[in-house]
Amino acid sequence: MNERLSYKTVCDVCYKKTWYEGPRKCSYNPCPGTLRVIDYSSIPEKFKGYLGTGQRVRVKFSWGEVKTGTVGLTTGWKPALLLILTRRSHGSSYILDASTEFTSEKVTRGGI
Repeated sequence: MNERLSYKTVCDVCYKKTWYEGPRKCSYNPCPGTLRVIDYSSIPEKFKGYLGTGQRVRVKFSWGEVKTGTVGLTTGWKPALLLILTRRSHGSSYILDASTEFTSEKVTRGGI
């Protein structure tokens, strides 16, 4: 399993991730937060192997748009995989879900 997906809990205030099994008070001082269990159920298995590798993938979204990028992970207690388009990107609006497929089609430029 990818190390980024092995964390069990995340603090609701400081967002530090830990391997504690269940909810409890955050152990980072002086944080007043509570650790919440992380739910990885919405992350598709087919993209987990690409997370954090830097390998570029070409995908086709359910609305027909084709994009190429690397796979990233959001933070929080219900993380999702993102398609990061360039190395300079600081986030993305492209969420990789179960309806997203690998493809070899040409990349869509400027819309559908």
